[in-house]
Amino acid sequence: MPLLSWPPGAMKELLRYVPTLLNDVVDWRVMTREVSALSKRWMTGEGADEARAALAHLLPTQLRYTRKPQMPELNDQQRSLLGEVILELYFTQVLSSGPLFLDLRLSHFGREHDQWTWLPGNLWGEYSPGFARGLREVYRGFYEHSPLQLRHGLTELGLINSAWPESEKEELEKLFRASFGGEANVPMKFELEAFQHSFQNVFKFLMERKVQLGPDFVLLGLNLITLYLALEELGQSWSVPQHYQTALKRLSARS
Repeated sequence: MPLLSWPPGAMKELLRYVPTLLNDVVDWRVMTREVSALSKRWMTGEGADEARAALAHLLPTQLRYTRKPQMPELNDQQRSLLGEVILELYFTQVLSSGPLFLDLRLSHFGREHDQWTWLPGNLWGEYSPGFARGLREVYRGFYEHSPLQLRHGLTELGLINSAWPESEKEELEKLFRASFGGEANVPMKFELEAFQHSFQNVFKFLMERKVQLGPDFVLLGLNLITLYLALEELGQSWSVPQHYQTALKRLSARS
């Protein structure tokens, strides 16, 4: 079943950015079930209030909820600052357990009384515990320069098969590092086309080895795509590890 033939218009518009090979590494029945659930939430608001309440105490200090975002014209410094807030929000959701809001496009953000504001919308999901744990390990392995932790995380996500030869494990790691923008310590400019191309390479590698991915990758894909759409529109470069560390330290201080 073609992925884009049946969701409602708003969801279809967002799904068109998903790399097409995701259809070949996620079983279409799994994809159909996950997109149907997300579409229902988007249209009805089911569970969104509870998800917003669960996340409220974890928001970056510069951000608060709003019912109607109002975005004035931003200068370059403000565009950079908003990007920092969005990156910290992304990592906050990844590093904490519980529901996460997937749509980080700029239309959901605003600025009022010198405060950044956010309307999360209704598009939310929740990673399975094993996937969330693996994803946290992948980010920690990458940004904290721990190859063993990175590999363990990729294995827990189902992206590396322990039976593969070492050369194939290293190749997958290389492809995944490229999808993160290459070097962790280099300021990164976000370009959706480059992101799509890098993940097409990952999915092609997995498809050739008949790896099947679970529904969590639909959530991750949508979350990353909307992150890239927002940051590409802002047009600045960011030191991503810095904002990963900011989110990690703030969450650690709360625990």
